[in-house]
Amino acid sequence: MEIDLSQATESPGAILNATPSPAEQRAKENAPGSEAIASAPEDKYGGFFSHSAPPDDNDPDYRFTLRGNSLNPIIDAATPLFGMVIRIRALTLYEDVTRLYQQVSNEIEAIEQELKHQGYGHSVLLPFRYMLCTYIDEAVMAHEWGSQSEWSKNSLLSQFHGETWGGDKVFTVLDKLQTEPQRYRDILEFMLQCLMLGFKGRYAVIPQGDSELRAITQRLHHLLYPQPTSHHPVRFVDDTQPPPGAWPLPRQTSLWVIPCAGLLLMAVVFGISHHLLHQQTLDVLHQLGELLK
Repeated sequence: MEIDLSQATESPGAILNATPSPAEQRAKENAPGSEAIASAPEDKYGGFFSHSAPPDDNDPDYRFTLRGNSLNPIIDAATPLFGMVIRIRALTLYEDVTRLYQQVSNEIEAIEQELKHQGYGHSVLLPFRYMLCTYIDEAVMAHEWGSQSEWSKNSLLSQFHGETWGGDKVFTVLDKLQTEPQRYRDILEFMLQCLMLGFKGRYAVIPQGDSELRAITQRLHHLLYPQPTSHHPVRFVDDTQPPPGAWPLPRQTSLWVIPCAGLLLMAVVFGISHHLLHQQTLDVLHQLGELLK
């Protein structure tokens, strides 16, 4: 379903507005407290989180074990899906694509309901869902196991918004949101997170796309954080390296680090001692010189 973007005065929500999709109809039917929303999947994301404990259907807190580290409710709600995408990027083979698709689809609906209960309106929820669907679809379609699966025939963006490609419109919406950064700060921070975690959209297929995308990301970062701060550095994720600090995993200290650190400490101590000894020698020579006058 194509949506006319010619009306520049439209709100971000209006840009994405369309006839409710089947997913939207299901979201309305699954009112708060209903079984479809309240119940968590048996095995969220097909066990992509190897550092997490196995899911326990009797543990109501399982779905929140990867959350609570962000002051932004939108980013916090999407954190498990961010982690899933990071795992997806590293997979060369995955078989249970249909099951993963359904679980992710259910989670998107649940997140949308949760954010709605927190007071977010249509103008935020629509671009959030559009960005999230496009971001996840892009990660899956980058692999042969995804592009040759049922996912390619019915992407998340197609299910929720009736569209097959969102790599252009995402940036149209982003431009519109940036005209009111205070009002749309939470969704802008979420979109910035997607960009720093590897989303490329149309810039994946155009010449000099990486440099243009980096410039867009840096401008957005400066808009949100005009004052330099170590709490919000601009960090980019490429296709081969894990995101630095974006998804904490257990770290192991290499054996060579310890002796190197010891040698460095010894060198520092030696340098300081040598400097102090040199100063003391100069003082003694000065005193001797005074005595010999």
